[in-house]
Amino acid sequence: MSRISVNTIQNTSGVTLVSNTGGNVVGSQFCYMTEQLYIRTDVDGGGGTLIPGLTMCITPKKSTNIIICEWMVSGEVYNDNMFVIHRKIGNGTWGLITDGGQQGYNNDVGNVRWSGITPGWYDPDFSSTPQTNNIQYHCVAGTTSTLCFGVAIRSTSSTYWNPINRTYNSTGQTSYENSASTGYLFEIST
Repeated sequence: MSRISVNTIQNTSGVTLVSNTGGNVVGSQFCYMTEQLYIRTDVDGGGGTLIPGLTMCITPKKSTNIIICEWMVSGEVYNDNMFVIHRKIGNGTWGLITDGGQQGYNNDVGNVRWSGITPGWYDPDFSSTPQTNNIQYHCVAGTTSTLCFGVAIRSTSSTYWNPINRTYNSTGQTSYENSASTGYLFEIST
């Protein structure tokens, strides 16, 4: 892989098109997961269960830069489950983001099991075509240590097994589609 780094790009008229003064993408990471798995969620699970194949790490260039994450999670996530955002800083441990103003759940409601970024869909037929959930998150980096972000699922009412990249009743066949879950992370300069 080749890489070229520049401080500015100008057009033939001398107008700067890209500069390192802010508002530019200065780092990115992507994840692509085809593995079929089940994520177990328990009502007492607190911060939820991390989906292992949908994590991304970046080392911010400045602590004031903005981190933007988005995931497309395919599967049959039960409607009484909530997607929440987990983070790991440096060599620390994974955990639900609870920083004031940047929580990985609905901060007006608070860190309760029915609070999250988005719920699973209500789907009366878990035997065929999976759903795709779009999850978006952004925050201020707050550090120049390596940051890792991931999406997790927590239950609002009971224990569930949530199939990812497959349907509940099949690993794949006609009318029981398989797909891939993806994610991206961008660091935006300030």
